[in-house]
Amino acid sequence: MKTISLLRTLMFLFCLGAVVLAQGTELPDPGLTPDSPFYFLEIVVEEIGTFFTFGDLKKAARYATLAAERVAEVQAVVEKGKPEFAEKTLTRYENQLNNSITRAERAQAKGQSVKNIMEIVAEGTGKHLIVIEDILEKVSDKAKTAVIKAKEVSMTGQKEALRNLAEENPEKATGINLQAAEARLNKAKVKTEEGDTEKAEEAVQEFENQYKFGEEISQIAQGLGKDITTVEQLVGKATTIHLEILAEVYEKVPEDTKPVIENAMKVSVKGHERAVEALKTQDALGEIPEEVSIPAEIPQEVRDRVQTRVQQELEIEKTLEGIDTSKSLRDICQDQGGTPEMCEQFPPEKFESFEQIEAFCIEKGGPPEICSSLEAKCREFGVTTANECFILLLISSTTAYQSVEPKAVSVATLPEEIQQQRVQVEPEEQSTETEKRLKQSYIPGVSKVIIYSTPTCPHCAKAKEWFQQHDIEYEEIDVSQNEIAQKELMEKVGQLVIPVIEVEDNILIGFDEERFSEFFGVE
Repeated sequence: MKTISLLRTLMFLFCLGAVVLAQGTELPDPGLTPDSPFYFLEIVVEEIGTFFTFGDLKKAARYATLAAERVAEVQAVVEKGKPEFAEKTLTRYENQLNNSITRAERAQAKGQSVKNIMEIVAEGTGKHLIVIEDILEKVSDKAKTAVIKAKEVSMTGQKEALRNLAEENPEKATGINLQAAEARLNKAKVKTEEGDTEKAEEAVQEFENQYKFGEEISQIAQGLGKDITTVEQLVGKATTIHLEILAEVYEKVPEDTKPVIENAMKVSVKGHERAVEALKTQDALGEIPEEVSIPAEIPQEVRDRVQTRVQQELEIEKTLEGIDTSKSLRDICQDQGGTPEMCEQFPPEKFESFEQIEAFCIEKGGPPEICSSLEAKCREFGVTTANECFILLLISSTTAYQSVEPKAVSVATLPEEIQQQRVQVEPEEQSTETEKRLKQSYIPGVSKVIIYSTPTCPHCAKAKEWFQQHDIEYEEIDVSQNEIAQKELMEKVGQLVIPVIEVEDNILIGFDEERFSEFFGVE
């Protein structure tokens, strides 16, 4: 009789499992929870049910359902005040979620459509995250580690599901991703209203990561030759909503957090600009506004700064798109017009990490403070890979080193020029009166000449050689290992370019023999 009763119980539990499976991605009733003495029966029944579930797609669906049950169980035991039962259950959640994705990918490799199961997993993990984050705020510090790990697994699982979904239905993948991004912003809004600035900032940064992931979805679809018009339209429509929420958050956070919100605005506006550009080429702009409007609550100077940074990043992206990154760094240097002497300074291999760039920079005599800041500078302009970062620096260096006409600027006008990002004034833009004043400003034997240089700069060497040939005395300042000099140079011209020659109230950038002869009055 006991055996019959146990079998009936198992059959009853098994049927419960079948009902839950049919409910899709809705968070199910937890049923037996880990604190129950009979919870082991549920584990047994689940294993039997999984064993008798055949086919990769069906197993993937079952694992997805079981993962949802684990979240419901953890929520239940935490609400009961028994968080000590959560850790093992969360581990089971992680395993079952990963098993679901693995089984689906196995089916996909066999040529089967995984659109439905990946949609279930992607939407389901979005719901799991909301519950897991709520749990995270209720458990003790001791239990937080397990909950944080489960959150990371859930976020990773969602992205993996979206990648697979993008191969079959990029529109749906984009929609789910944008919903997930908006959920991060709504969390930031709530945390801001609660006065929890740290959590609000964390949520905004998660929004950025989620939003940027949309670029990967588009790339996957494009790589498979799919039409992404609807994808771009979804991005364009979402921007206004994102900016409105960010504006609300911006108004309420303290000053030291506002740059984080501003950066998130930049990410959203940049995504909109990309979408508009793609839609315009397809004549499919429709109702999407060509220019996105940042809410008026945001100060004008911030709105202008966001727009400026977006344009800068888009220009950088276009520059990098025109570079053949399969070539060696030395070849890229030569393609950009670098001299053989300069290009030989660069390693032939690609940089795999920002740490390698920092080490190379220090090896070449760069100040540790500057070298360690290169990663942050590149990321600030949307460049996130080490090799692309170095290529960008390489292009900047070759541009500065190229033998172009030196630019002459009155020091008194530099602050305004720097603000307008026009430090180097083209010679043809200078008036005759300015040229005359610049030439007259140098008095042999009286005017002080200072050259900012580095030991490895070929045009610095040419400028110094020219000075020596014409008996022009000069003071040399090596900026490669002089942090004070670097700051002075930044104050004078707004960027680290060499050679820079300072003559009384004038600044000359670059070296050109004809122009030097004209400026210094040498025949």
